[in-house]
Amino acid sequence: MLGIEWVLAAIGIAIAVAFYLLQGRKPQNPYFRNLDKIEEYRPPVKVVLDYRNSAGTRYTGSVAIVKSLRHRNDGRLYLLGFSGKQSKPRVFRVDRIVSMKTTGGKPIEKRRFLVDRLGLPDELSV
Repeated sequence: MLGIEWVLAAIGIAIAVAFYLLQGRKPQNPYFRNLDKIEEYRPPVKVVLDYRNSAGTRYTGSVAIVKSLRHRNDGRLYLLGFSGKQSKPRVFRVDRIVSMKTTGGKPIEKRRFLVDRLGLPDELSV
């Protein structure tokens, strides 16, 4: 079982990554140095995500997606966005997104949304 220290460290890393990526800099963590921007969205794409992080904790909330990223080595896809009322920066790994809805509550098919709306290559989407 993961301890609270590990969970807090993971949250800290995610916030640091979002902060650096939003400023156009690469973070110091070697894993995240290999993230390449695929697309930037202006205005942000707003959706409601149901997301499960690596510790199994569920998050459901509104997210304004501003960038899509792909890891250079393992090909994993990430979405960078702002969530919550305070617009906190967050990084979401695409394969951990459980479901997606429009801000009006209509369900969205994840793969079609990633390809059609965000413009990700079909072979990269999950």
